[in-house]
Amino acid sequence: MAGNNHIAGSTSRPRCCADGFTLIELMVTLMLMALLTTLIVPAVASAMRRTGIDDTGRKLSDLIKFSSSYAVTRHRMVMLNLDSAGGRCWVTAYGGTLPWRETEDGQSSPPKSLASLELPKGTTLSVDCSAESNYSVSGGMPWDIVTFRANGGAEDVVIRLSNSSGETLDIEVFGVTGELRTQYEAGRGL
Repeated sequence: MAGNNHIAGSTSRPRCCADGFTLIELMVTLMLMALLTTLIVPAVASAMRRTGIDDTGRKLSDLIKFSSSYAVTRHRMVMLNLDSAGGRCWVTAYGGTLPWRETEDGQSSPPKSLASLELPKGTTLSVDCSAESNYSVSGGMPWDIVTFRANGGAEDVVIRLSNSSGETLDIEVFGVTGELRTQYEAGRGL
């Protein structure tokens, strides 16, 4: 039994077949994981930024749809106020457009705020009305107003959301129907 390293009754294996990984196998595995991480992290970061502007765009689209549907169901004009300097949007309706909604002194009631949205930090908006309209006059206010008529329509308008990484999301409102279309444009990179 001179060449046999195995002891009778022992359950251990010979040293050449020991369980575990060698240092080289561990180093190769760690290098592969590091390589995959460097490839995946930029893609995930870009997707996270886009998710932010998409989420804001989805919320603003919901606010626009709400404005249109509220105008139709209440048979009155509803204003979507877009304050780019203040980073907020809100919907207002005047109660005095129907005769029975006037106050006792014959004046229409003050505007009622129905819904609002605060833009995330670093997100800006701009409004482009394709043509002058009797309905989109801001009346000397420092923000833009898109007015939805009782049929749910408004003037044609494009609302552009932009974030600090240069990504933009355009929300186009088709005036006659109040239908929306969105278009995303990727940023130029940092």
